[in-house]
Amino acid sequence: MPGKPLHPNTPYNWLKRFCKHYAIPFKGLHAFRHSMITTAITSGVDVATVSGVVGHSNPKTTLGIYSHAVQKANARAIYLVADIIDGKTE
Repeated sequence: MPGKPLHPNTPYNWLKRFCKHYAIPFKGLHAFRHSMITTAITSGVDVATVSGVVGHSNPKTTLGIYSHAVQKANARAIYLVADIIDGKTE
């Protein structure tokens, strides 16, 4: 019903049904959130944007937690620039 708070289990149960329907392994809300944030960063979405979307009050929080994803994104950028310099891509 609109205007009423969600029961704490509602998002969990929705995600569990969603994963079952699409044959996605269910590992809980936190793992789903972590995967989404990691994927966004490694796909090139800037950390400040990701931070705002997920509700971190400061991008430093996102950088601290997801430094592994930032390092992977940085490595991709370095290899991309190297490929451009070597003429492997346009």
